Amino acid sequence: RFPIKRPRERQSWLKNLSLRDNKQPLEYLRVCSEHFSEKCFIRENGIVTLRQGSIPTLF
Repeated sequence: RFPIKRPRERQSWLKNLSLRDNKQPLEYLRVCSEHFSEKCFIRENGIVTLRQGSIPTLF
């Protein structure tokens, strides 16, 4: 999910994804895991989550 409540992180996501802040409601946007490097994920007990502060960089 988009980091809606973290403005600096949100701006980095928008920049890397070539999106503008007003293009569409960000709470409905999702970014595929393939756009994040392996180090962006936490794997515990079979559950994979995105580390806070991770920015999509793979395209």
